[in-house]
Amino acid sequence: MTTTAAATAVSKTHAWLGTLAAISILWSPTIAQACAVCMASKDDDTRTAYVIATAFMTLMPFVLLGGFLWWLRRFLGEDEA
Repeated sequence: MTTTAAATAVSKTHAWLGTLAAISILWSPTIAQACAVCMASKDDDTRTAYVIATAFMTLMPFVLLGGFLWWLRRFLGEDEA
């Protein structure tokens, strides 16, 4: 097998793997039934869970950053006293 033929075979393999990965990613919400928009309207408990989880994930980086900055300010302030 020549170098060009080997490169072509590898390119075709990568193309098939890329296609397979794309299809898997596109089908995964269907398989897991994990669409927040589709599943949230089925009952109030599910909708409430999605809202709480979304709020938690949205606020957590700000809480962590704020806590770190508060700790850093206190830590640096102790050296001055």
